Formats: sequence, C-alpha cells, structure tokens
Amino acid sequence: MSAVNSSFEHKILAKDISKETQIPQAYLSKLMQELTRHNLISSVRGSNGGFYLNEENRGVSLRK
Repeated sequence: MSAVNSSFEHKILAKDISKETQIPQAYLSKLMQELTRHNLISSVRGSNGGFYLNEENRGVSLRK
C-alpha cells in the first residue's frame, strides 16, 4: 500500500492504514478526517469509499 499510488479508482481504507502503521483505527480515522478537512488528502464515504490523493493533494507541500 502506498498513498502515492492511490487514486479515486484505487482508494485506501482506514483499516488497512491502521493495520500497516499499527495506529488504532479510531484515532487514525479522526486524523484522516482532519487531513481531509484541510484538503491534504481526499476521501469518499460509503461501500466503495476510502482515502486517496488527487492532483491537488499531490501538489501540497507540508513544509513551510
């Protein structure tokens, strides 16, 4: 799994990120929600939902 390879068609589930990073899923979900709110990542809810990076997200720098 790699966020760099994610896309609208290939979303990553919070449970998969949680398992791979060993971060509790409830905490990770809140964190991912906050990142989505600030347009650092994108997400879709529902049965085909998950997290991904779109072109806008990929252009965002976390450095100041």
